[in-house]
Amino acid sequence: MFRTRLTLFCSLLALAACAQDEGGADGITVDAADDSTADSASDAAADSGADTFDAGSEDTTVDTADTAADTAVEETTDTTGTTDATEEVTDTEVEPDTRPLPPRSCASWLECDSGQGCSAGVCGGCIAAADCPDLRGCTSDFVCGACATDSECRSGEGCIDGVCLATTISEVRVTVAPADYRTLRDDRYNKDLTVPCSVSADGVDYAGPTTLAVHGGSSRDLPKLSFAVETAAAAHPGYAEKMVLRAEYNDASSLRNMLGLELFRRSTDLPTPRTRFRRLYINGALFGLMVEVERVGSDFLEVRGRDTRASMYESEPANEIASTGAGALVPLDDPAIYTQAYDQKTGSVPSVADVVYLIEQVLAPDYYEGQLSGNFLARTRRQIHLDGYVSYLATNAVLQNQDHVRKNFYFSRQTVGGRLAWEFYPWDLDLTQGCLWNDADDTSFCGAPVYDDPPDVGVIGADAGLTYPTDGFYNLLMHNVQSDEFGGAEAYRAEICARSTSLLYTDEIPTLARTLGAYIRPALVEDSADRNGTAADHAAAVEEVVGFYAERAAFLITELGCP
Repeated sequence: MFRTRLTLFCSLLALAACAQDEGGADGITVDAADDSTADSASDAAADSGADTFDAGSEDTTVDTADTAADTAVEETTDTTGTTDATEEVTDTEVEPDTRPLPPRSCASWLECDSGQGCSAGVCGGCIAAADCPDLRGCTSDFVCGACATDSECRSGEGCIDGVCLATTISEVRVTVAPADYRTLRDDRYNKDLTVPCSVSADGVDYAGPTTLAVHGGSSRDLPKLSFAVETAAAAHPGYAEKMVLRAEYNDASSLRNMLGLELFRRSTDLPTPRTRFRRLYINGALFGLMVEVERVGSDFLEVRGRDTRASMYESEPANEIASTGAGALVPLDDPAIYTQAYDQKTGSVPSVADVVYLIEQVLAPDYYEGQLSGNFLARTRRQIHLDGYVSYLATNAVLQNQDHVRKNFYFSRQTVGGRLAWEFYPWDLDLTQGCLWNDADDTSFCGAPVYDDPPDVGVIGADAGLTYPTDGFYNLLMHNVQSDEFGGAEAYRAEICARSTSLLYTDEIPTLARTLGAYIRPALVEDSADRNGTAADHAAAVEEVVGFYAERAAFLITELGCP
């Protein structure tokens, strides 16, 4: 059990008086005789954008107005339409600001909102397909959308059922010493093992030191491995210097990860990894069809206009602590476990102190206070971009993702909309869309599809409490949002309903699944390492994914009573 215990002196009647001070800074009183929730970061305040912390006094009041940047921002109702428990609600109507927003500058469509293009340095429409998101064309109306002709797509692409796709699937060729390749396969569980190699793509040789490594966690158990090819050269064949090539062996359709990320891209404004299909050859022999997924790192942030100096972490607990819930944003009883659970990708905060602060000074106090007041987000509203996080949760819910409860998510402290707070990015969506981890035999094979998993995944059970190791399958931030009675839970349900009834979910993504399935089927027939015996087998696997969307939508609409 973690040693943290917050003793609240607020009674239900007096809660409103002590939940906030007059200026709006949230505070909570901690029993000094008990261990504070800030075991390893009680004196740490979150960084102000330069990833530095100032030591605070060791009194018993936790001040969540932790940065000059935060306190300089007017504390108003967040975009989910919720208010703090103690904020007076009046009937006064405020005229909405109808003034048009100024044009947002951009270097590419990656810096723009969902569905927008970047043309002449401004987000909005398009002049050519290169201005638009992948798979989309620049239509005759100069907007990014479903293509009608090949001319609306990029050079080298054709328009197939409204989707812009490369006329030929790109080839990546890796050359590696046979002995090194055998070592890599034999020692596949060694995550630090890399071997030298050379790489070319579509006939172009890439210079510079290059290495090959096995990629993934549980996928290392599977017959068809995933790989990471990393080159130090400025010119490289991937989205970034490190090219992640996923085998998607557990998913016979080879589509779930790509479709899930595409749903995120089209339904949210969250930074989302790009994907594309590639044929991989190793030492001249076809290894198989792979899905390249953009690595989330400093390049990922930079091309999306985010601050590459800011802290960014991946929740990636070491195998020995993964089952304990160490990556589920819960307080941990040993400071060393934090660094094992949260892999720092960018930033320079020592000992992941900003994550410790978020968990122990924000999420845990909100959890305990919320049990009395129903307001589980008093501090969290200031530290998380809640509108984006609710969209993140709702999209994972309609995809039926459970894998992000304890791991497989990225989060970074970024200034968005003029406010510094944490935002979350999706990752590793193969165990979605009807495919779930099988606890009975510890496998990730996508078998009979499941569509009726409850949308309240990640919530602490009614008979359980906040512990470490976790007593149940939950995530503290997910729990607080779904339990909040002042807008968080309502916004979450509303977003799930909106997605479940949208044409994007019920028609556009299922149609895309069939189009992509037909597109890659010839390559999968050539791929002797994948799970499909015949083209018909793959077509059936694709139809399972397509069927999931209708079944999941019907279940969620009934479960939540969606209008």
